[in-house]
Amino acid sequence: MPRKKAVDTTNENVVSTQVPATDIADEKNATSDADEAVETTEPGVEAETNENEESEPADTKSAEVLEEDEMELFNKFLADEKTYGKRRVEGATRDVRQELYGDAENVVRVEGSKAETEGDKLRREVEDLKSAATAVPPHELTGIVDSFHKGNTGWVIELQLKDSPGKIPILVPLEHFHVVEGKEYENDVVVINDLTGRVGAEVKFIPYLVREATKKGEKTFAIASCVYAMEQEGYKNFIREMSDEKPKYVSGQILPAVVVGVRRDKIKVNVMGVEATIDSSELSWTALDSIEKEFKVGDEFYVKVSNVRQEEYSVGNKTYNLVRLQASKRQAEQNPAKKYINDFREGEMCRGVVKAFTNTGLVFVRVKDKMDCLCHASASGTNMRGDHVVVRIKTVDKDNYQLYGTIHRG
Repeated sequence: MPRKKAVDTTNENVVSTQVPATDIADEKNATSDADEAVETTEPGVEAETNENEESEPADTKSAEVLEEDEMELFNKFLADEKTYGKRRVEGATRDVRQELYGDAENVVRVEGSKAETEGDKLRREVEDLKSAATAVPPHELTGIVDSFHKGNTGWVIELQLKDSPGKIPILVPLEHFHVVEGKEYENDVVVINDLTGRVGAEVKFIPYLVREATKKGEKTFAIASCVYAMEQEGYKNFIREMSDEKPKYVSGQILPAVVVGVRRDKIKVNVMGVEATIDSSELSWTALDSIEKEFKVGDEFYVKVSNVRQEEYSVGNKTYNLVRLQASKRQAEQNPAKKYINDFREGEMCRGVVKAFTNTGLVFVRVKDKMDCLCHASASGTNMRGDHVVVRIKTVDKDNYQLYGTIHRG
């Protein structure tokens, strides 16, 4: 289970200035760190080994055998702690590249045409991934959460490069996908619910390994870390001091957020590269029908950030210095009750929509599309979420900005 260690949490207005433990390079150190940060396998050496080991042409194997071999290959690298040591590229030989990217028969290249063959698209994506894997400082890419599964090494999330031309699988173990805290993620149901709510989300990632196919029929793939990208973005936006000796963003500011995950009782958002959890109590001033109905992956809105700090997060032999923060959508918005309480009079009849229920059987009704009124249920029958009703306002509590009423008609 990953370990996390608080670095500085003494004052929510004081931002720690600890530099990430991974190779976030200052511009002046970027060149000197290059040899330590990345490795590139020479295609010629790798090719000689692969050609000697191959006992039969790959295209004679059945699809099932290829798929089984492919998963074994993925698992081999996912299980190897060295995979998250140095970023590296394992390239193919010239002959294999010709097979992978070469033109099909009868393809005619016309000057000025932007048309691409399947080989062109695959080669372009491979080069983008290679470039990111060897860049100093590390270069982030944007991916889409495509699928997830539980393999021999644990839960693995598969990404595709955004606007992917080559459909190369990018594999991210759960612990490198986001921070895994406590024992709740030992429960497969929790993991499935969490990841299901993230499918389709855009995420930043940094490739650690890009491995080109070594023979026809084998897949090119990458292994990456989203947590590494979070570390980079968090340091750049919330820790590194600007010319005014302050970070770009600080506690107390209201910043844009993007939803990256939705669960029954909370959502996950990305705030300027840092992931945060917003519980139901901090999502809205008014009652929510259902979080899963109200929010979806990709939604954007403003949140108020607080308690910005750095914490160490360790996975295996890899330690990240992550920025953590609290975010509230509710605190970034004006309380509608303060704005609209004077628009209501005791005794008036208002249109409303049933939004939620309390444990004691009371009903929250959104009246006039302005604010919630806490009501007793209709005596004529059971109300359901989404029902259009008529409410009689019994009490207007201006001191506490609360309406009380009774449902008269559904």
